[in-house]
Amino acid sequence: MKVYIAGNPKTHKRRLEELFSAIQEAGYEITRDWLHADELGKPRQLIAELDLAAVHEADILILLDAEQGWGMYVEMGAALAWDKPVFVLDPIYNQIFFSLPQVTLFDGRHQLLAHLNWWERDRKEGRREARMRDPGEDHDDS
Repeated sequence: MKVYIAGNPKTHKRRLEELFSAIQEAGYEITRDWLHADELGKPRQLIAELDLAAVHEADILILLDAEQGWGMYVEMGAALAWDKPVFVLDPIYNQIFFSLPQVTLFDGRHQLLAHLNWWERDRKEGRREARMRDPGEDHDDS
């Protein structure tokens, strides 16, 4: 499964690095590792286009919420417009768009990773609605 991770590297670089690593270690493909990309001197339009293309390519977007930031919410909006599920990690504010059915909120990376595994299994079995399940509910792994 392909994942795009959105967040603010100025305020959460270490947490984003940990999330990138955890997603890759879990066996998921990150569509664009913008956190470690050498983009010095590249035109801003090109960077934006690369980011949006990676959101479009992804099966799911994970947003590490932050007190500051704009680009991550543009990426989230694009994912929602393309009807992709959005998993929000550690939501800070009660954003109006967090109430949409495509959005699931998670408190902690371990909860998110567990739900991501269940979501992927259900997606492979053709049960796309699984993305809407409450992440706190007990999942049957059988």
